[in-house]
This record gives sequence, structure tokens and C-alpha cells, in this order.
Amino acid sequence: MRNNKELSLKNFVLYNDIKLNNAIELGCGNLTDALWLSKNISGKILAIDKKIKKNDDDKKIIYIESDYFDINKISGYTKINKHYDLIYSSYSLCFNNKEQIINILPFYFKKIKKGGTFYLLDFTLDEEVVYKRTNLWDIWFFDLIKKYFNHFEVRIKKVFEREHDHTHHIFELICFKD
Repeated sequence: MRNNKELSLKNFVLYNDIKLNNAIELGCGNLTDALWLSKNISGKILAIDKKIKKNDDDKKIIYIESDYFDINKISGYTKINKHYDLIYSSYSLCFNNKEQIINILPFYFKKIKKGGTFYLLDFTLDEEVVYKRTNLWDIWFFDLIKKYFNHFEVRIKKVFEREHDHTHHIFELICFKD
């Protein structure tokens, strides 16, 4: 499933010709991925973040202004579809603490359909920003992944960010639900 293209949700979906009915984005931010995905998905996307700049023209996106670890609030929305083809997060998960991740992320892992995918882009330990946030590039995180997925792939890449004129060290984690 590997490719030499830039690490991104868009390239992962396009390169692997993945057909999606529904998805959840954890930490949707400016909605870049959700808006792109809404044009390439047959069902709905749950876009979750504490603060969202909504695009009311897109009827495929269900906006949830909430911390994605607020399971009481989120579980009401996930009853729409009990399982999802894709749950993904880009540069968001590391902003939470280790205990939240260990205790709540399994809620989402259990929502992934058989044959579905958990997709993550985040910072590696080499990235200075991780020292101030939660390091997902650590054994505890991969131990958590191994509890819920039999197969996963990891790629690491240096990515130059034009906006801030510096290079980030990131990793792509793709977990497959058998």
C-alpha cells in the first residue's frame, strides 16, 4: 500500500483507490480534509473539533463542535452509522494527553468497520513541537495500536512547510481492521 507521493489523506485515498461510504475526522480544524473527502464519499463525514469554521454549502459534513474525547456528546452522533469506513486525524492527536488517548481512542477504533482504516498523520519524536505535546512516536502508542489492529504500516518523511518556512518530521500511520 505504500507510495512515494506526499503524505496526505488525499494521496492515501486516491493512490489506493479506496471507496468510502462514511468517515470521522478527529480534529478537523479548517476542514481541508473533510471538504475534499466530501466530494469523494457517498455518505456522511463527522467533522469534530472544538472550534469549526463551517461550510454550510456542504450537506455531507456533520459538524460537531466538541472535544473529540467528549464521548457522551460524540456517541449520540455515531448512532447515525454504527461503524465507519475511515476514521482519521491529521496533526491533532498529539495535542491531547497520553491518558486521554489510551482511554478514549479505543472508542473510535471499535467504530471502524471490518475492512476499514484508521489513518493518522502526526509529528515524530524528531519534531521539537512534540516535546511540548504528547509523543505518539513512542512504544505506548504502538502498543495501543497493536491491541486493535493486526496490520498497520508506518512511513516517516520530512515535509517543508511554506507557511512557516521550516521542515517538519512527520509520520503516517495506516491501520487496517481485519
